Amino acid sequence: MAASLTDHDEDGRISRTEYRTAVIAIANAADANKDGFITRDEFAYTPADLALFDNNGDGIVTSVGLQEFIDGMDVAFDTMDTDMDNHLSAGELTAARGRYGIAPPVSMNGAANGDQAASAKPRPLSKG
Repeated sequence: MAASLTDHDEDGRISRTEYRTAVIAIANAADANKDGFITRDEFAYTPADLALFDNNGDGIVTSVGLQEFIDGMDVAFDTMDTDMDNHLSAGELTAARGRYGIAPPVSMNGAANGDQAASAKPRPLSKG
């Protein structure tokens, strides 16, 4: 996907708004046939995604409505935001490495909450 987590205000953290902007772009790009659903053919789900999108608990995801995808990724944000400040620090992104399609941050501008890893911007949020 072409969307990425970008620290637009360069405060050294990814805000919920910055995160949601990337998630919406990913959802819209993933819906290749523009039918309002993201199928497994359009988007490779990971085991972590099942916890977010397998609404009936059958262990498979056949399709996800765009809003369900966005809502599921909001749950992922809440899980990653361990200090519950509505921002993801470089440390929180590093801890989430490999979960929810989050690529490890390579650089972020500024420092957030004394986090030494906050010297880099995060790489793109991507699925697949």
